[in-house]
Amino acid sequence: MLRSERQVALHDVLEALAVAAGRYEDAATALGQDAAATLCRRLARRRAALAARMEAALRQAGDLPSEPDADRETLGRLGSRLRALLSDAERPLLIRERLAAEEELLRLAEHAAGLALEPAWQGLLEQVRQEAARAVRQLREFAACP
Repeated sequence: MLRSERQVALHDVLEALAVAAGRYEDAATALGQDAAATLCRRLARRRAALAARMEAALRQAGDLPSEPDADRETLGRLGSRLRALLSDAERPLLIRERLAAEEELLRLAEHAAGLALEPAWQGLLEQVRQEAARAVRQLREFAACP
């Protein structure tokens, strides 16, 4: 099925949200019980909730969400887990990875919002942008801490 630029942009946001939810869970597990782990758990829940809303909106619009590449996702999560288990020195790397992912999510949401979309989509994408921007600020604080 050929998809329009609008559909591709919305699916990219959905995939980024779904992947982020899983990677935040992995990061929280690796980080243990500190404040960064608590933040990652909260962000995992928020990304999963936003992904569910995006998926429902896509289905309501008659556009079935694409299935994520399971192999790519498994390898990505495995890599994150292995890096996190190596040592406490890898903690900053884990935070920087999540920061880069949030910055990419923000970019994807801004791109999608820049397309001529209905008000309902604009509202949902604005929420994604606001949450991603907030997460970027929070993760930068953790990245700055030793």
